[in-house]
Amino acid sequence: MKAKEYINHLQKLIEEYGDLDLISSKDDEGNEYNPVYYAPSVGKYKDGEFNTCSKKNINAICIN
Repeated sequence: MKAKEYINHLQKLIEEYGDLDLISSKDDEGNEYNPVYYAPSVGKYKDGEFNTCSKKNINAICIN
């Protein structure tokens, strides 16, 4: 999913329900939920690894 699409989903939810707290799921089965504490960060994502890097290598946004 691209950032713009994700933001559009969030904007629709905010319009309908207001400015709610954000939580994240530990896995796709919903076995555990945690509050979102950190702002998004940018870096390079490759082969399951995410690293912060110089601006020229950025290809992803980590949302939590």
